[in-house]
Parts: sequence; C-alpha cells; structure tokens
Amino acid sequence: MKITPDGERYVALAQGARLARPFHYRWLLPRLCGPEPANWRAVQAGAAALLCGAALWYGGFGWRGLFVAVIPAGLAGVIPFHWRYPVLVDLPAMAVALLAAAAAKHDVWWLAIVAVLIAGTIKETSPVFAALWAWTPILLIGLVPVAIRALQKPGDDVLDDENRWILDHPIRASRKYHRHLPPAVWVLPWGACLFGFADPTVALLATIVVGYGQCAIATDTVRLYQWAWPPLAVAAAGQIPPRFFLPVLLIHFVNPFATRGG
Repeated sequence: MKITPDGERYVALAQGARLARPFHYRWLLPRLCGPEPANWRAVQAGAAALLCGAALWYGGFGWRGLFVAVIPAGLAGVIPFHWRYPVLVDLPAMAVALLAAAAAKHDVWWLAIVAVLIAGTIKETSPVFAALWAWTPILLIGLVPVAIRALQKPGDDVLDDENRWILDHPIRASRKYHRHLPPAVWVLPWGACLFGFADPTVALLATIVVGYGQCAIATDTVRLYQWAWPPLAVAAAGQIPPRFFLPVLLIHFVNPFATRGG
C-alpha cells in the first residue's frame, strides 16, 4: 500500500507517537484504524460512499443531486487520490463535514452538530468548510474539539529534515513546491465543476478563496483546493441543462488535465 509522508505520520500517531501540529489535531482515525492498512482502506471505502450520499442530499436529490453526488469520483484530489493513498484523513473528514452541511441545509440540526464535532476530531479545517458549504457560522462549533486538543502539548515531527523544514516554514515551502507548476494545474482539474464559476455567489467565492488559500501554507495543490467542490458542483448543476448531464460527466471522468490529485 502506498503511503505519503502524511500517512507515515498517521501510522506513527496510531502507534502512540506525539506529533507536531497540525497532525497533532487529527487523532481520531489513527486511534480507530491503528497501523493496519486494511482498516484504513475500509474507512476510505465507507467515506467515499458517505461522501456521495451526503452530496446527493446536499445537492437536493433529483437529477441535480445525482449530478453532484457523482462529481467527487471524478475529481482527482477527492476520491481517486485517497483511494490510491488510503492512510489519510481528508476524505473521511470531508464526508462527515458534508453530512453536517447537508443536515444543516435541511434543518436537521442534531445531526449537523454531531457530525461537525466528529469532523473536527478527524481534521481541524473540516468544520470551517462545513460552515462555508452550509453558509452558517453555527457549524464552527466543530472547532471545539480542535481547541481542546490544542491545550495538549504537541510533539516533534517524525520524518526527515526536509519534512520538518516544511512544517517549520510552510509559506516558504509552498513557494518552493508550487513555483514551477503550470498554470493549468490550478484550474483544469476541476472538470465539470468549471461550469460553477459562471455565476458565483458570495458563499461560493468565500469557499473557493479558503480552498485555494490552503495552498499558500502547504506543499499540496489539487487535493487542497478541491475542498471547495460541493458548492461548486451545485453551482455547476444549476448552469448545465439536465439533458447534458451525462455527456458533461463523461468528459469530467476522462479529463486529461485531472492530474494525480496531489
């Protein structure tokens, strides 16, 4: 099983190591899955199913909801990347956060609150995205477990000098790793979601800004900014006549500019 540097950190966390921030905040899945690859693979499969189901609810059911539900399977930085590298927390965090956002949109507040609190224990940024997707500050309550975890002392990084340097100098690392990327990497991996840029709302623009803003303090690219996909997919579904959904989705899945999702 392929493991990224982040994945190596989660295995170390599962084995009892105290990690540096921000990995220090992401304790739930390593504790549940342990270092066993099969457990992580099972969690990613469940997360992919939950994400698509939550997207259907978030998109409003019907043909438009189905369109939104299918989109993440064709976004290289969402489902494909995390299926290839299962020892990661982003996809499960995204799935639970989207469940919270969908529940909030439909006024099922007990589920929204429970889900966003769980999301905050999986990845510290997920409650922020849930609040943006649902466009309500109430879901920022998911930052409570993040704040509690912040009271506990973090550890040191467990990887090599380069990875420690990346954690210590995130902005400089971002510039180093993004400097020579072609401009297309920042736009074309969106595929069918590009239609959503045609008539953006304030909520959508805010989500896009935060999604791309993560890249300023990290070395990854596509898998970070594609955290903005749910409202963008909904916006795209509103721009495309339903009779064109199928051909647009076919093009979405064969997008030659999708990248590897990293």
